[in-house]
Formats: sequence, C-alpha cells, structure tokens
Amino acid sequence: MANQPEVVSYDSGVYQIEVTDPVDGGVGAKTNAPLLALANRTAWLKKHVDDIESGTFALPGYALLLSPNFTGIPTAPTQAAGDNTTKLATDAFVQTAVNGSVSVSIAGGTTTTLTAAQAGVSTVVLTGAVTANKAVVVPASPNRWLIVNNSTGAFVVTIKTAAGTGVRVTAGNRSLVYCDGTNVYLQQDDFFDTDLLGTPIAPTAAPGTSTNQVATTSFATDAAVAGGVGRNRDLRDTPFEKGVPSDLWGTGTVFGFARGGTDGLSIPMFGSTTGIYGTLRVNVHYVDNTGRLGYCRTFETSSRVFIQFAATAGTSWLPWAEFIHSGNLSEYFFSPALTGNPTAPTPAAGDNDDSIATSGFVQTAVNGVVTVNAAGSGSLTLTAAQYGNAILRFTGVLTGNKTIVLPATSGRWQVVNLTTGNFNLTLKTLAGTGVLLPQVRYGQIWSDGNNVNWSDTVRGVQYTNVFQAGAGTLAGTLEHIGGLIQCSGTSVVTFTLPDSAATPVPPGGTIRILNWSTQPLVLGVQGSDKMNETADTLSNNTNRSIPPDTYVDATYIGSSGIWLLTGTGVSSKTRQFAASLTPAGYRKLPSGDIEQWGTVLTTVFNNGSNPFSFPIPFPAEVLNFECSAPFAPSGYVGGGSTSLSAGRVSSSSASAQSIAWRAIGR
Repeated sequence: MANQPEVVSYDSGVYQIEVTDPVDGGVGAKTNAPLLALANRTAWLKKHVDDIESGTFALPGYALLLSPNFTGIPTAPTQAAGDNTTKLATDAFVQTAVNGSVSVSIAGGTTTTLTAAQAGVSTVVLTGAVTANKAVVVPASPNRWLIVNNSTGAFVVTIKTAAGTGVRVTAGNRSLVYCDGTNVYLQQDDFFDTDLLGTPIAPTAAPGTSTNQVATTSFATDAAVAGGVGRNRDLRDTPFEKGVPSDLWGTGTVFGFARGGTDGLSIPMFGSTTGIYGTLRVNVHYVDNTGRLGYCRTFETSSRVFIQFAATAGTSWLPWAEFIHSGNLSEYFFSPALTGNPTAPTPAAGDNDDSIATSGFVQTAVNGVVTVNAAGSGSLTLTAAQYGNAILRFTGVLTGNKTIVLPATSGRWQVVNLTTGNFNLTLKTLAGTGVLLPQVRYGQIWSDGNNVNWSDTVRGVQYTNVFQAGAGTLAGTLEHIGGLIQCSGTSVVTFTLPDSAATPVPPGGTIRILNWSTQPLVLGVQGSDKMNETADTLSNNTNRSIPPDTYVDATYIGSSGIWLLTGTGVSSKTRQFAASLTPAGYRKLPSGDIEQWGTVLTTVFNNGSNPFSFPIPFPAEVLNFECSAPFAPSGYVGGGSTSLSAGRVSSSSASAQSIAWRAIGR
C-alpha cells in the first residue's frame, strides 16, 4: 500500500466529491483529492511550527530569542543603580553608573552603609551633622567614586569596606577613591611640591589635632601659645618614656626631659646605670594613605644621640640604635642629600608602594589629552567627542573672555588652559555656575549636572615641565612658567626670563632655574623687565651670575615688569643677619624673629622681683621667656617679660644668685 505524494503547501481549497464522481483509487483519483489537500495543509502548518520552535523564523513584530538582531530604537527596563548581573544595561543605567550623583546623609556618629543603589553612581555627596569619627561602608566589589564630604562637624569620615581600613575624607574636602574588592584607596596622592600663590587659606584644625591636615597660621599660633614653644616638658614616668607606641596615638611631635637608664627608657648602651638625663623627642606620624601610624623616638645627651622606631602595628618598640657617639656620626644616615647621578632599580609599571620612583618609572606613566581650539571670544559648546575625554587641553589666541559650555550631566575632567591673549576661560554648564580657569593654570573639575566645581583644592602650577639647557642661550617663553630649567654640563649657559610685556605672564608665575653645571649660570631679562633679590637695592636689568650647585626661583610679581629672585643662588645678596654676640646680646633673623639673652644677679631675695632691660626692645611682641640658675644653692627661679623692653626674674633663695634668661620675640 502506497502513501499519497503530499507537499508543503497550503492548498486553496478541499475538493468535494460529487455524486456523479466515480469511486476509484491511486494517485490523482478524485476520491483521494480532498485527502491530499488536507495532508498538504497539515505539512505546511507543521513546517511553520517547526521553524518557530527552532528559532529560525520570527513572526512579524517579534525578535528571535537566539542572538536577536535588534533594529530601530529597541528599549528595555532600566535596572536599579548598582545592579551587577547579566540583565540588559540601558543608556540610562550606564549614565547613572558613570556620571551619576547621589546625596547621602551620614548624620550622627554610627557607621553608615551605602546601599547598592547609592554605591552604583560615580559621585557620592555626603551631608548631615556628624557627631563622632565614623565610617562610611561601601560594597566590597571593584568600583571607583568621587566622594564629596559636605557634612558638618570636626570629625573624621573614613570611606572603607566592611573589613578594610579605607581612606579619610575630612569635612569640606573631596577625594577620588577606588575599591579593589578588598579595600578602598585614593585614586591619586596629594599634590606634591605645589607652589601656592596669593594668600591661600585652609580650615583651621581643632586644638591638639595631630594628623596630616594642613596647619594654618591660626592653628600654629594657638599651639605656640598653649604649648609654650621652646618649653621643655617633663616626660619622666609618662607613656612617652615608658609606654608602648599604641599609647601615643594622636600626640604628634613631643619633646621634653627624660631619663635614658634603667629608671627610664632602658637604653641597653647605658647598661644598668640610672640617672642619665637628656632630651626625649617623640614623633608620631602617618606612613601611608590608609592611616597607618609610624613611631620614632630619639634620646639626646650632651655627646650621644640614640634613635628608635616602632612597627606600624604599634605594639612594641624596635631596638635602640646609637646615631651619634662622642659627637661623631654613626653608621646610620637619614635624609641624605644625593648628588651626581644616583640610580635605583626601576619598579614595574603600576607599582604603588614606598619604592623609589626612577625617571624611567615616571616616563612610563602616561596620560592622553584632547586639544580644543578655544580661540576668539564668546562661548564654545564642547561636542560629545570632546567632553567624552578625561583631559581637556585648551589652546588658541583669545580676543576676549571665553566661556566653555560643558554638558548638563555629571562628570569629571582634568582641564589645562594654554591659551594666550590676556583673557580667561570660564567652564560651566549652560544654565549653571562654573569655575574660572586663568591662563597657564590647570585643575580637576566635576559637575553634578547643574554646576561645575573644582574637584581639587590646589590649582597652581609648579614644574609643569622640565627643560634641559647644556650650552648657549635659552630665551624664556610662556611655556617655561611653572617649569624647571635644569642647566648641566661644562659650558656656560645663559637663560633670559620671559618678556612680561610681550608675553601674558600671570602675576605669581614662577620659574625655577637649577644650575647643575660646572660653570656659573648667566641669568638675564628680556625687554624692559628687571630683577630684584632684596629690598635694600633697586630693581635693575643687570645680568646675575648664579653659582654652580645652586638654584633660583624667579617669580613675576606683576608690577612694572619686576621679577623677584629667591633661592640659594642669590642668598649672598639678600638681607643678612644682625647680632650682638655678647654676654647680654641678641640675634636678629631676616624673618624678623629676635632672640635675646643675658644674666641677672639678684639683689632682692625670697621671691622678690629683680627687674632688668632687654639689650634691645622687641618691636611687636615677646613670644617666649625662659630662665634658669644652673648653680642655684636651693629653691627655684622664675621670671617673664614685663614689656617689650624689660623683664624681671625672682628666686626663692635667701641669698644672691646669678639667673640666666633667654627671650624670643619679634
């Protein structure tokens, strides 16, 4: 028995057998026609169902499940910020992860743990009144953020993982941080060798603060008054003399009176001797950006100096080492002044520890830039291709102040202004506020989508480039501002400072000229500019001779083309010290500080006042007064200043004695 020859075809109809049709069989028989039509339709339907189930055919308006090829403008649900799965990522999800900003309240004193949504954006702004040192815990997965600490309260906020140590971001500051899945680190170190211009300011730390926070003049003055600069504290039987390093957290640098024998520091070199007195100096300092502490103690007698360190764990001191014995240096050398051509092993690229960074290591570190021609005036809106880069370098001749319009989205950029024309750049969003970027300045900015702000606190330039000069004449240009001119070799080198009339040299612009050659360097000016290194002489355009192995910082002060010269290369021309080296004498420093000394033989006994006059009056104030009676028969001595020109001493002794005094002021 054979089968009908069916085909994959949807037949247009099914034949109806008429009453007059003969009943027969075989291919083409009328009685088989309706059966064959139904079989063809069934085969056609089966073929379409198989294609759909296999993924090789898509119904109109639908996409294949296997490797779909989307066209048009396909969309998908946007996942929550911080999602880290195989779900589809939309444009909105990516923009939030890369340029998003979130405000998180960290008020109070307990730990704040960021949610996945909060940690899923690139900029985290901390707010609220902080009442104690606290931690902000981020997820232990690779990520990076700009942390903007807008909280209030004089407390430390540490950004960390649950098990890590983290980094500190104090109130009012911003830091770029990253997580490697285990711990949180700074993306960059603080700025090194930055030449601050004008009158820079910083928050004043609370009294007693002992961290790497900047110490303002207000903080230093308060500390000097409260701590008594020059006053020798009694450190006997205190944790500084007998404690372990962890007892000294937060004490900073302390010095005072202590013992070196078995009754005090127990320095092995003294054996079992007691009653060995000297000066103990203790320095507690941070050793890396994770907040680990390092400890150092020195003990000084009249002829011997000992030094001791402690591991960062702070549980015990390392052995004492003798640094100076009978006035001679021992085998330990600190802070060496390297000369010649010192070398060191070049660390592997990306190394980030205490290894010495050689010139080869530095040259390996590179950054790409995009150059934007900002010539003219008015405004310039950056294209997506331009603001999509991390470093924006602006060039061109300005004919008026120029506004650079950034997108109204969150983002961070490094910006460099190398334009000319005596005008400035303003970087802002179209509707928001922005920052002013003067010529020959660079900095890091960030936008919250509305306004543009500085990411870093310091935007001055120093050593933006190093220029080599081995012989002949090098004429200074705008490019040299903020750079280092290194002269070397055996030939005479002449360097002329940029012409301030022909070049838009910014006030405060500085060039360091380092003479490492064997010949004196000839330093001159261009145009009508002049140089000056002391207030005792008038500015002039006479060439200066800078000795070998010295340097000069030439700073343009923006007044009639005057360059101010400072440094070891012109130290012989600066104002000298003044002194009267007599038993009752004084010493004046160029800074204005004055130190005076003398001796008073008491004539009024039993705590009576013995007045005396200073060799010279202090012009402004007396900062410190000390007195002692090394050969006092008994009792104690005391004293102080009574005016800018006089003081008094007293003794509890009932007989005359000689009291030595010393005063410091300005």
